[in-house]
Amino acid sequence: LVEADNATARDFAMRSLMGFLRRFEGVPVGILVELVLKKFQVSTGDPLTLIDLELFLVIVRHPRCTVRHAELLAQVLARSSVEDTDVGRAATVPLLAVLVRYEEDESILLFLQRFVQISLTKLIQRGVPKAQVTQIHEVLVKVVCLPSAHLASVVRALVSDVCKAYLSNYEALHPNLQALLELWPLEESAVKEWAVTAFAPEDRPPPS
Repeated sequence: LVEADNATARDFAMRSLMGFLRRFEGVPVGILVELVLKKFQVSTGDPLTLIDLELFLVIVRHPRCTVRHAELLAQVLARSSVEDTDVGRAATVPLLAVLVRYEEDESILLFLQRFVQISLTKLIQRGVPKAQVTQIHEVLVKVVCLPSAHLASVVRALVSDVCKAYLSNYEALHPNLQALLELWPLEESAVKEWAVTAFAPEDRPPPS
């Protein structure tokens, strides 16, 4: 967003920009979001840095940040949170801020559903690095632990559905899914009961 000859000058400029945004509530932050997308999605594909994430958090909390702009930022943050081993965990902070602020908005809920579905799919793919599996688990657990029963219910329902779909093809649940399902003991029992009811012993799929 801010071009400079060295990191020190860039950080100073970025922090000055953040201070400006905090002081003035009338700044049209949507313009900044468009620059974010241009930098991190379209052109250079530069990696996110911690100072970028700090700016994202300031934008998300700004009074003039619309749900559309927040969703666009969330798309960048979501990818980083599960793929970037350097700043992935830090990226969850502004990502969770988006979810909390706009948890009742349909577009954000649809975004969350897509993100969870993609993340769960990655968990059962072969060859996914262990570090990425850990990051996916961590970000989903953080969403579940937010003070929002609604957001947690979205994740729980999708985890349950994917577990059932997996058990329709394999005898035992994938360990990466099992680790998430254990967050809800009652849901875990319900899934196991569903599997027993849905498949007679002679109809069970072969072990994976």
